[in-house]
Amino acid sequence: MKKTILLLAFMMSLISLTSCKMIKSETKQDVVLTGTEWVLVSIGDRKFEKLEGMRAETIGLSFLEDSFGSSDGCNGLGGTFKQDGHNIEMTNIRSTRMYCKDIMDKLYNIPFMSVTSFEVKNNELKLLDASKKVVATFKKK
Repeated sequence: MKKTILLLAFMMSLISLTSCKMIKSETKQDVVLTGTEWVLVSIGDRKFEKLEGMRAETIGLSFLEDSFGSSDGCNGLGGTFKQDGHNIEMTNIRSTRMYCKDIMDKLYNIPFMSVTSFEVKNNELKLLDASKKVVATFKKK
């Protein structure tokens, strides 16, 4: 009887450790941003809605080898990025400076310079600031 109880306790411990390890590995997956494309869902709490006068239907975000590109709904913008696990640094940000009649005050200005980390879950990319507040949310293209 003691052997049965000990064997049962050992097997329960083994199952518990295995399931914890599996959960941990699923949530700690390393995501490589290079070569990915995303579509804007929201900036903070402001949901994306196509503005009349926008040249494109969506606002995208793409990551190349060491650079990224996006827009604000009128002007193209981009810069360089460095990824270290789930930490990211977005620098050297530059933009075109076209006048966009009737939408200048409604543009989607994503504060990429405040982004320090990100998380990806359910095909959504969340860019986070230093306090882990969501700066912008994108969905996988």
